Amino acid sequence: MSADFLNKDQLPDGYELGEYKVEPQKVKITSSKSVIEKISLVKVFVNVAGLTESINNREVPVKVYDSQGNELRVRIEQKM
Repeated sequence: MSADFLNKDQLPDGYELGEYKVEPQKVKITSSKSVIEKISLVKVFVNVAGLTESINNREVPVKVYDSQGNELRVRIEQKM
């Protein structure tokens, strides 16, 4: 699973993104077989506009997409 940072150009002066780690790195996705077969991308998006403090331990929703970029409706569970 990967992360994308939104609005990086809106970080305050003097702030920058450092190293990051997505935890958990795996999730369990449950849905119908036809939906599971369409999965192309599993990702989290983090909005960093105006951010002035660490985002360690921030919870963000996991998004699941098909190859055309359509969000798929699935059940997602953390997998340790």
